[in-house]
Amino acid sequence: MLLYGDSPPSGEPTLELLRRPVPTDAEGPDTACALLAKALERWGWNGTVEAANSCLTAVVGAAVDAGSDSIELFAFRRAHRLNVEVHFSGAEHRFHQLLGREPRLAVIDALAPLWGVRSLNDGEAVWFEFRTV
Repeated sequence: MLLYGDSPPSGEPTLELLRRPVPTDAEGPDTACALLAKALERWGWNGTVEAANSCLTAVVGAAVDAGSDSIELFAFRRAHRLNVEVHFSGAEHRFHQLLGREPRLAVIDALAPLWGVRSLNDGEAVWFEFRTV
């Protein structure tokens, strides 16, 4: 389900946080996926790595292709939720404009139960959330 605006409050404290810059070139998606996979495996979210990395590849790839001059990866581990965010700035188009032109972005809808886009002072953040049962 795509939401525009702030992500819903988690109700759970953040137990661990990952924050890393991502290259704005063709290496961006692979670098972001390697960083996230390492963190998720360390956090015990191994079952989510494939879906999260598929979503991440789509978002970072779209941000790179849109000409972003800055991309940053965030991941927040909570007791029963995992939130992944990609912050980017300097893109030629807003993310909602990319949605209609980027068929690879449909993967996010298929894999992330909840995801969205929110404005930042200097760009946008695309976030997606996974939950344990």
